[in-house]
Amino acid sequence: MVIKSSVSLRADQHAFARALVASGRFPSVSAVVQQGLDLLLQRADGPFISAEDLRNALAAQHPGARQAKRRGGLASLQTPSTICG
Repeated sequence: MVIKSSVSLRADQHAFARALVASGRFPSVSAVVQQGLDLLLQRADGPFISAEDLRNALAAQHPGARQAKRRGGLASLQTPSTICG
């Protein structure tokens, strides 16, 4: 059963979801959000990682992340179009 719901997304989240739809990976923004929630449900029994720990782990894996952090965060490393296409 599908229940209609209204959610608020940041502009960057919406742009990323729309890029996934435009690339053909998902049929709609709703499908992107549903997939994200399904992944969270799957991981609910596993360990959680804080946002700061996640940023540090990503920075350690990506050369140049320290410079990107100074320029405005890890979001400046990739745009939705570079991730999806």
